[in-house]
Amino acid sequence: MKIKPPPFILETNEWWVKPLAMLQHNWALIDDSSTPVSVYFFHDGGTTKNLSNFSFRSFDDEKFIAIVDSLDFPSRVAAEIGLEENGFKKITDPSNLFFAYRPTGTPFDARKTEPGIYSKQGYLLRVD
Repeated sequence: MKIKPPPFILETNEWWVKPLAMLQHNWALIDDSSTPVSVYFFHDGGTTKNLSNFSFRSFDDEKFIAIVDSLDFPSRVAAEIGLEENGFKKITDPSNLFFAYRPTGTPFDARKTEPGIYSKQGYLLRVD
């Protein structure tokens, strides 16, 4: 029996992307189902940078994507401004080149094993 990570339920599928370098991106989803509004961050392909308790290769029947960081904002508008001021762009058009490369699968919480690039490492989004 394969142990799977518990799913992390998000009520949104509105992806934001931040190109970092050639073929490297950060991804974000805004969850405004409660206050404060949370922004969840993902790496390309939904993978983790560090070891987690779960191996992505072991789930052949279901794909999981790792939430690697998060930040809270007082409102959706503040979250959108914070993302835009830090180089993220909302993907609204499925014909957008980035749309095909967004992480897909069931989210799970990997924030404990990740370095927290936005919340802890100084790449903080402006939270006003």
